[in-house]
Amino acid sequence: MFIMMCDGGRKKEYAYGSFKVWDEEGELVYEEWKIFDDITSNESEYAILVAGLDWLVENNIKKIIIYSDSALVVNQILGEWDCKHDHLQAYLTQIREREPKFEKLKVMKVTGKLVKHFLGH
Repeated sequence: MFIMMCDGGRKKEYAYGSFKVWDEEGELVYEEWKIFDDITSNESEYAILVAGLDWLVENNIKKIIIYSDSALVVNQILGEWDCKHDHLQAYLTQIREREPKFEKLKVMKVTGKLVKHFLGH
């Protein structure tokens, strides 16, 4: 199984996100940073996850564990929390559209400290 760790956030002037992907041997195989224009912190968490899923699909990676520090994103994906905002529902819909492209896709909540350690910010 590959592992992907992702994180998003917002500063006053912009939103940002990054993800890294490791292979089964623990080798870093890809990392990406993005700056987003006018979106919220929660939207940036979703947007970078969608970008990561797209990269995984493009590279024919079928088994993935995804780690995120966003309780909102993880719990909405797992169906434990309702998604009450249309702007977030659009991202959740994009994730649902990509899920069938994976043999195994697991999403897990981790601490922000762990994510920042592995993503380097």
